[in-house]
Amino acid sequence: MKLNSKSTTMNKLPAFFHLGILTFCAILFIIFLILANMVQRTKSIALDSIIKNIFLEVPSSIYNLFETISWFASNKGIITLVVAMLIWLLWKHRDFKGAIVFVIMVASSNVLNKVLKGYFERERPLINDTLELGYSFPSGGAITGLVAYGLAAYLILNKKSTINEKYIVGLIGAIVILLIGLSRIVLSVHYLTDVIAGHLLGIILLIISIYLYRSFAKR
Repeated sequence: MKLNSKSTTMNKLPAFFHLGILTFCAILFIIFLILANMVQRTKSIALDSIIKNIFLEVPSSIYNLFETISWFASNKGIITLVVAMLIWLLWKHRDFKGAIVFVIMVASSNVLNKVLKGYFERERPLINDTLELGYSFPSGGAITGLVAYGLAAYLILNKKSTINEKYIVGLIGAIVILLIGLSRIVLSVHYLTDVIAGHLLGIILLIISIYLYRSFAKR
């Protein structure tokens, strides 16, 4: 009942609000296309090289910290999150629609990432088989990590009743997403532009996910 009430509230938002969201997504996609064009035209972008060199000599303690953080965007980390969210959504809240949207959108973000990597075929900044395999652009950790943790945060805060709880959940989700993106750069498994491109697409997919959830929830 609560889901339907919240969905109705969103549907009553003025048309210009939804138009604004659509425009925002279009701007993000245009920026992604600009980055993609830069990557296709030149494999070496000055800003990427500068940022890469900054993190080449990080202390081992910081490196190990970000290696741990990076786990949350690994296959094992994402699968762990998906399982935990499914248990929480289905067992505690009986939110079958939320569970379906969560699984579909996380899986879709992963598939999209693989397709784009295969298309752009950008080599990683550091060839280290013990860390990562495959191509670099865009960052899969950035895309899938943002969709998975962003949507998880949204579904959780959607169940919270107080503003403070919502802010805390949202803040934690944002921090996790940013740290995951930063970890990809610190570990030299991605360029800065890989992570930015991944976050751009991730935000678009997250917005689509929220609209899908709201749409399904009212039925």
